[in-house]
Amino acid sequence: MNSLRLALSLSLALLLCACPDTHQRIGYHRITVGWAPGYENVPDCNPLIAMQGKTVDIKGVNVTTPAGVGIGGGEFSREDKALQTASEAAQMADQKYTRLCELLPSYANDQKAFYGARDQMFDLIRGTQQVASAVAAQTGQAPPAPQPAVPTAASSAAADAGANPGKGIANAPAASSAPTPTASPAPAGSPAAQGINQVTNAANHLKAVAKKKAPAKGTSKKKKKDDAS
Repeated sequence: MNSLRLALSLSLALLLCACPDTHQRIGYHRITVGWAPGYENVPDCNPLIAMQGKTVDIKGVNVTTPAGVGIGGGEFSREDKALQTASEAAQMADQKYTRLCELLPSYANDQKAFYGARDQMFDLIRGTQQVASAVAAQTGQAPPAPQPAVPTAASSAAADAGANPGKGIANAPAASSAPTPTASPAPAGSPAAQGINQVTNAANHLKAVAKKKAPAKGTSKKKKKDDAS
C-alpha cells in the first residue's frame, strides 16, 4: 500500500511539473519584485514584429513596401508612403520593446521605474496593434487578434507609482499571416484615402511612443526623500 501511495505521489508531482504556465500561452508572465505580493505580471518578451525580406509581419498583418521607398519620395503612391511609415514605426517599437524587456528586471526594487517601464511596454503593444489594425483595414487583411488583459498583482503599488492598474495588455505570439492583397491607389477624399490617413496617424503615434525614454533608476527613492523632507 505504501509503495502504491508513493508511486501515485510521484506520478502526481511529475504531472504537475509538466503543466505549462498558462500565463505564458496568453502573453504574460510573473517576475519577482521587492514589494507585496512579491511578484508582478508583465507582458511576454515576444517580438512585436517578424521580418522577411521587404515584408514586415506586424501581429499577423503583412506590410510589404517597395525597396527604397522614402517618406519624402514623390514617385511612390500615398499608400506606399503610409505603409513605409507603418513599417518603420513597428521596427522602432520592436527595438524599444526589446530594450524595456531587458531593463525590467533591473527595476524590481524600484516601484516607480518598474511600473513606468511596464506601462511603456503596454503602450508599445497597444500602439503596434493599432498600426496593424489600420494596415489590415487599408489592405484588405484580417485584423490582428485582440490581446488579453494583464492583471496587476499589486494594484496599490502600481497606483502609488502613478500607473493605471487596469491598463495591462498582453503580448501573445501572433498567428501566421496571409499574403497581402494588392490595393489600387485611392483618390483623395475616398474611404480608402481616409484609411491611408489612419495608417499614417497610427504609425506616427507609435513612433512618438517608441521615442520615449526608459525610466531612470532610483526614482522611487528620490520620491521618498522628497516626501520625508
